[in-house]
Amino acid sequence: MSGSHDASRAGDVVAAAARTLARMRVYVKTAVPRGQRAAVLRELMRTPLEELATMNPVAAEHRIEDVVNGLAHDPQDKGSRHIAISASRASALAMTQTRMVAAKLAGLGIATQILNVTTTGDRVQDRPLVAIGSESLFVKELELALRDGRAQYAVHSCKDLPSTLPDDMLIAAISTREDPRDAFCSEKYGSFADLPPGARVGTSSLRRRAQLAALRADLQYVDVRGNVDTRLRKLRDGQYEAIVLASAGLRRLGVAATHTVPFEIAQMVPAVGQGALAVEVRSDAVELGQLLREAVNDEQTERAVMCERAALSTLQGGCQAPIGIHARYEESRLVVDGVIASLDGSSVVRDRMRDDASSIEAAQALGVALAQKLLERGAQRILAASPRPAPLPLAGKLVVLPRTQERAGRLAAALRADGAEVVEMQALGERVPDVIVFPSSGAVSAATAYLQRIHRYEQRPAVATMGPASSAAAHAAGFTPDVVAPEAQVDALVGAVRAHFISKEQNGS
Repeated sequence: MSGSHDASRAGDVVAAAARTLARMRVYVKTAVPRGQRAAVLRELMRTPLEELATMNPVAAEHRIEDVVNGLAHDPQDKGSRHIAISASRASALAMTQTRMVAAKLAGLGIATQILNVTTTGDRVQDRPLVAIGSESLFVKELELALRDGRAQYAVHSCKDLPSTLPDDMLIAAISTREDPRDAFCSEKYGSFADLPPGARVGTSSLRRRAQLAALRADLQYVDVRGNVDTRLRKLRDGQYEAIVLASAGLRRLGVAATHTVPFEIAQMVPAVGQGALAVEVRSDAVELGQLLREAVNDEQTERAVMCERAALSTLQGGCQAPIGIHARYEESRLVVDGVIASLDGSSVVRDRMRDDASSIEAAQALGVALAQKLLERGAQRILAASPRPAPLPLAGKLVVLPRTQERAGRLAAALRADGAEVVEMQALGERVPDVIVFPSSGAVSAATAYLQRIHRYEQRPAVATMGPASSAAAHAAGFTPDVVAPEAQVDALVGAVRAHFISKEQNGS
């Protein structure tokens, strides 16, 4: 019996390993340039069977990316040197979208390694988006990865981008658009019209909520957070009678509710850029930007999206504002719809314009003209009464860093992204900071003279440290840290500083 059991177990291991290798082949074919695939697959075949058998899909993809990266740095492998790192959120949808771009880039001989980045919008799940503060909730940490060189490009859902990018960033490419419409999703009801009065409809978008309320004011519109899978699970669990999601995300993931029905554009005008992907690079990444444009860009979608973004910028609305703008080509003419609605749906301003728009400049001019018509018809009054994003969590806070280092430079950028004014210690002068941040024990040593001055202050600044070494050094210097990051990572330290000041404000101190 023992021999039979061992044989059966060995057979199970081989079968599981074969399934993992099959998944790996699919991923390699999708994301690795043709000329590098054989070398990557040979290296993967050297992985022990037991290890292959226990790999989940995510671990398998990480293994492939490690192999690609290793070959890229192998001087004996002349065909695997072209590799770019893409910053991506870690959700299933974000990873799917990044792999779509990676597959296109692989066709030009450039392999992609994916760097997962957690954004503010991902990290804060207990509040509506508008209550978190700031635009770029799903973007700014990816831009930080580009800025400090951890990644060379980033893939975004185009609708997540703010209307104006930072000066050091640019959109290299806009992908062909997937279905741009919003979709009604329900497990019980076949359509939006079938919902009974008082039904709970989940959406995190002010734009959707306002337009839905204009269609039916007799329903309850409530916030729902989480990625696509999480929202569908909450729907299945009965927390909502219906939710509204982007059709594009559902189609890319191949998922749906029992009843999934797209709203027509005339009923619900989509968000700016909805259904398209935007590939962002640093403005000085000229060569990579050109390659991404060649691999990914769709000119008609690009003109349509630039029309929408021009309208949004003219309206001075961000990606969270209750504004719907959608452009598309009908025959040879660019048609753009715009809508702005009050949150309760009682006031709605709509318009539509069209033009030949055979260039980006003409498309942008059409977007500006639509926005001006909406403003003339009363859009400004609605926007003035709409909820505004809360201030950035560290807005108005003066943060001092001992000196610029590689980590301190990244830390300064992350703190500034949260609204803080960040200065180096030597540039502080007589100003009293709100918090001193020590990313290392060496930073504490570098600040010894300055720390002695703090005793003269009527109220000493908070002290924040990254990890046990810098915490111990601060203790030794006579300062008990007010904030200690749970791990030695920039995101963890910034999150801890943010939580410290939020707690102080809530306690009135």
